[in-house]
Amino acid sequence: MDRRVLALRLQLFSVIPAVLALLAVLFGATSVPVLVGLSLLTGILNGFDHPVRIVLVGGLVERNMLTSSVTLNSIVFNLGRMAGPALGGVAIASGQIEAVLLFNAVSYLAFALLLARLRYKAHSTYLGQGSDPLGWLHVLPHLTVTHRVVLVYFAAVALCIRPVFELLPAFADGLALRPDLAAELFAWLTSAQALGAVLGGVAIGILSGHAAPLRSILSSGLAIMGSMALFLLSSRPWLSIVALTLVSSGIVANGVACQVVLQTQVSDRVRGKVLSVYTMMFRGLPALGALVVGVLAQSIPQANLFWTGIALIALATCIAWALLRRSIGGDKSA
Repeated sequence: MDRRVLALRLQLFSVIPAVLALLAVLFGATSVPVLVGLSLLTGILNGFDHPVRIVLVGGLVERNMLTSSVTLNSIVFNLGRMAGPALGGVAIASGQIEAVLLFNAVSYLAFALLLARLRYKAHSTYLGQGSDPLGWLHVLPHLTVTHRVVLVYFAAVALCIRPVFELLPAFADGLALRPDLAAELFAWLTSAQALGAVLGGVAIGILSGHAAPLRSILSSGLAIMGSMALFLLSSRPWLSIVALTLVSSGIVANGVACQVVLQTQVSDRVRGKVLSVYTMMFRGLPALGALVVGVLAQSIPQANLFWTGIALIALATCIAWALLRRSIGGDKSA
């Protein structure tokens, strides 16, 4: 489909769970099943919206500006993630939860209006191809060794390291000097995650003109391992906050660099499908990893599980480096 039209329709559909949440609060119908249902519906819509939007971003600018546009998109996303909960928390504490939910619904309509006014030229390479339920059988030949390595490496980071953000409450409980400070420390760790994400986006934007994306991917992987090790070793809250900021920075830099490779090198005809897998990894694997850690942590210390994750990323880095060197055959541009 025309990506702009598809993105516009998805924004309109996204108004539905936002309005339902507002109605549930207004009529006193909030409950755990209702919240789970709204989260499930929102997740399904995000699963459609995320790949469409990042492909749309890739089609708005020239290739030489793609890294900057992807980086800017990431920075704005993470700034919103940092400022939004803070402002929303103040509003909710002031008894204005209905206003927050109303603003959420209106925001989708505002973005839909922008999309409606957007001048975007549809590419003939993806229009009129029809639906293919076995599309992945046709996608694989379009992916080089480099593309597959990038996707697998991104998946390893998402599965082994990124679950730390889902499990921050448990880490906050263990690091807090007193039980009553755990909630405050959790808030600081969450802010550190968002701040690190912004810094990572800015860093990859600066470095993109000096280092090729593939080297940035592996370099950020090394930074993730080092900062995650520091986070696990730290026993002081302030050091944990600094370490988590660096972890988040490295993860965002890694994700942006991976996305740049896929946006610039994968054929336009299959880019949407490839980026949909990127989205599934981005949103699904951290939750899956957190579930696995949560189950295993009943018998194995949580920190030991993340040490295992660091070891797996180290192994993945060595394998990826060897495969990429072999596949590019000494091409300096990679």
